[in-house]
Amino acid sequence: LPHYQAASPDEEALVCAARELGWVFLSRTRETLTISEMGLTQNYQLLAILDFTSKRRRMSVLVRDPGGQLKLYCKGADIVILERLQRDCPLQESTERALELFAQSCLRTLCVAVRSVPEALWTEWSRTLSQAGTSTGNQETVLEEIYDQMEKDLTLLGVTAIEDRLQEGVPETIATLRRAGVKVWVLTGDKTETAVNVGYACKLMDPDTTLIQGEELRQLLESPSPDVHGMFKEPEVWITDRKAVKSKAALVISGPELAELTRAPEWGAKFVALSDQCQSVLCCRVTPAQKAEVVEMVRKHSTSITMAIGDGANDVNMIKTAHIGVGLCGVEGSQAVQNADFALAQFSFLRRLLLVHGHWSYYRICILLRYFLYKTTAFALVHIWYSFYNGFSAQPMYESWFISLYTTMYTSLPIQCMGMFEQDVSAKSCLCWPEIYCVGQKKQLFNPLVLAVTLLYSLYTSIIMFFIPMGILQYAALDYQTLAVTIETSVVLTTTVEVILHTKFWTKYSVAAVLFSLVAFFLSTLALHSARLFTASPRDYFFL
Repeated sequence: LPHYQAASPDEEALVCAARELGWVFLSRTRETLTISEMGLTQNYQLLAILDFTSKRRRMSVLVRDPGGQLKLYCKGADIVILERLQRDCPLQESTERALELFAQSCLRTLCVAVRSVPEALWTEWSRTLSQAGTSTGNQETVLEEIYDQMEKDLTLLGVTAIEDRLQEGVPETIATLRRAGVKVWVLTGDKTETAVNVGYACKLMDPDTTLIQGEELRQLLESPSPDVHGMFKEPEVWITDRKAVKSKAALVISGPELAELTRAPEWGAKFVALSDQCQSVLCCRVTPAQKAEVVEMVRKHSTSITMAIGDGANDVNMIKTAHIGVGLCGVEGSQAVQNADFALAQFSFLRRLLLVHGHWSYYRICILLRYFLYKTTAFALVHIWYSFYNGFSAQPMYESWFISLYTTMYTSLPIQCMGMFEQDVSAKSCLCWPEIYCVGQKKQLFNPLVLAVTLLYSLYTSIIMFFIPMGILQYAALDYQTLAVTIETSVVLTTTVEVILHTKFWTKYSVAAVLFSLVAFFLSTLALHSARLFTASPRDYFFL
């Protein structure tokens, strides 16, 4: 039996299933299709392919069968196929029941239909298609209208249902991200029933979560101040924080409803406000363009950082619209990975990427910025206090070589090691207590108050470093060199001890950096204050 390579796993599954049932796709050329039908080889003439687009949500093929008849075969989403069937289709009701049953089983469904095409219609339609192919206007819209003329009065052949298996660890990852305060939205083209059941399976929603959809959602959006809590008969208290109370509810919205939502700007703001009160949001029957519109709506009406995760070409718009795009390397192709900021082999890796490395990165960056502000300000403010004693003559407190080497050699390596290796909690603890991730969401380590405290601390440090040596030495053998070297030593020791006190995760590189900084300061001070350098260039090396 032949093995197939397909553009999407769904198409491969359909062709392989037909092969197992005796209908084997053998080969294809530019103008013909060769198929083995229960052992009998048949050749079909390929006349036209009506391509799939995310807007059309269907594709068709027009062929001439071995008997000479023209047939149009069409497959696509049930919402677009069922509305193009002939009137009084005898199998439509049973088909809709089968579609609902498949959706409840978390299966992805497609409808397949056929139409017999008269020769006269084909001749006229192909002429119109050729003219549209050479037109210079809006070719996509023209082709869509021409395709619609052929894809009507269809006869339903049946439906297909394909299992879309979740990767390992998806439910656990989503549950952990929810505990970490991450709001998870699912944007999918599947039927509402399928998407809801997948939401329960992947722990996006709890079994007792209230679904807000349809008329209930419209009523909330039309109200002046939408409040999810008013829908519950009894007060229910769930996970709380200082900002809001999260209700055990989830918003479910379909593609047509979303299109209406995006047309009304005031509804977009209300929808985002409603989502803040709920566990999660589920958008069903959405096109790739609508996925990007949802991300844009969240960015417009909230201050949240958005991260889009996808594995296929239909997720590219969403990935590029979000603040951060993550592409999954899967069977859907490599388009998502090529357009993403980060690429992951499995969705479950996102848990460690965010909760461990994300938290560590936030902690390291915050402590690095605060330390640089501290050490630079404390170092510089000493000049201001010294100016009260030198008549504001711009005489520097430090020698020129110390000013040059302070940032590059004496204080840079310890904080660099801290910025690369520091861990406030271990990786195991980050995964066991995802709530630690909320520290970054609430900006607890880097905000105006923290910066103000850091500045006050550096001001206090500079006062201590200058006035204690000045107060002691001004009644002794005070000279400029003695005061400068004393304060320089105080600055280096103070800033180095500050790094030591804040380091919680020691490595051999951190120890080596601290030792190197202190040794380099004392050795370079002895070398730069040598008599030989002073004799060679008194203007550059004026300390003996």
